[in-house]
Amino acid sequence: MVINLNLFPAAAPVPGTVDLNGDTLVRLTYDVLEELIKDGVKKIMVLSCHFENEAFVCEAVDLIAQKYGEQAKILIANWWDPMPAEIIDKVFDEVPFPGWAFEHAAVTETSLMMAFAPELVHEERMVDTQGRLLSVSYLSCA
Repeated sequence: MVINLNLFPAAAPVPGTVDLNGDTLVRLTYDVLEELIKDGVKKIMVLSCHFENEAFVCEAVDLIAQKYGEQAKILIANWWDPMPAEIIDKVFDEVPFPGWAFEHAAVTETSLMMAFAPELVHEERMVDTQGRLLSVSYLSCA
């Protein structure tokens, strides 16, 4: 089961997404990690897929590390962490890369969705900053 959790209420609500306050996300992440450690899990990977959640996830991991020390190793990863500079250069060959904080629901995330679940991408809604429809091109995952 996947539960979509979003840090702050979105401007346009997405059905099935639960909005959380930052403190709630810290406590929820902390509770899940603590239960895993109590159950004897020694290696944990937290995959964060939302830039705005990163500080709160890190806070929870830090609090757990203070309490449990070396009882478990916890790795925090984001989907964009392993992206090589060469790929970023290819994706942003026509415009400068704005940094991950500003690359939300834009070129890279849309490209990923087009590669993995193209039926969920509404190409007819794609516009550039001037309001013109964009032509669609993206890198293949193959």
